[in-house]
Amino acid sequence: MNWFRFILSHSIFIAFCAVGLTLQTYQLLQVKQDWYVYGFIFFATLLSYNIYWLLSAYFYQTGNKQSILLKKEAVKLFLVCIAIPAILYCFKSVQFNMGAIIIVVLLSSLYFLPIISLRVFKFSFSMGIFKTIILALVWTLVTALLPLQKALYELNMAEVLLLGNRFMFMLLLCIIFDTRDIAIDQVRGQESLATYFTAKSLFYVVWSLVICLILLNNYYAFNGINFKQSAALQISLLGTVMGYKYSTTARGYIFYYFFIDGLMLFSALATFIASI
Repeated sequence: MNWFRFILSHSIFIAFCAVGLTLQTYQLLQVKQDWYVYGFIFFATLLSYNIYWLLSAYFYQTGNKQSILLKKEAVKLFLVCIAIPAILYCFKSVQFNMGAIIIVVLLSSLYFLPIISLRVFKFSFSMGIFKTIILALVWTLVTALLPLQKALYELNMAEVLLLGNRFMFMLLLCIIFDTRDIAIDQVRGQESLATYFTAKSLFYVVWSLVICLILLNNYYAFNGINFKQSAALQISLLGTVMGYKYSTTARGYIFYYFFIDGLMLFSALATFIASI
């Protein structure tokens, strides 16, 4: 159990989830897999999430901040040091579209600004609902666009539909986490989709996304993927709806960081089986 919690709490599991969604991209679009892309996305996810947790630990803790990082967060610092050279090694072996890379880096940087701005520059930088949208968009670009090694204007219809599907799927997962974090976001003065909308309005947002995904998955079956793959996407959507339903009552750490994050792996596994 200690190792299990270690994998969850140090963003190793979610890095595998990112690789799973990348595999799903290759499977649905029938693109040749690139193991360096898997490596890049795994270590980039590991780096970004651990940096985020390190910044949160540093800026929201009182006392000797350096001591906190060196003692309590030493493993996260170690993982960051491992991830950086691994990212550089994989990056030089892949012909990524640099425009897409720059967009991802800029959007990822925006997600850190609310933490840094208030503590370093002494002003509040709030992205409101854009925080949730930006995170879903980053996940979409990293797991659905970067593996294709194309610019946005080079995408065909099947690839555009995948981006739409991935964005709405990730937005649903982000909303589930935002709903959990309403109380702590309010204490820290941060905003998200869940703090911006009332509970009733957010309910309508979620079900609007679900309906859009159902329609998109059906349409996708005739414009890029086969019926079995479309059915697999619908099954994974059903799992996401169940996850949202159970998240409306108080749940623990394992529920969110294993079962909710694990919905990404579940979706990838479902489409992998359907692609055999």
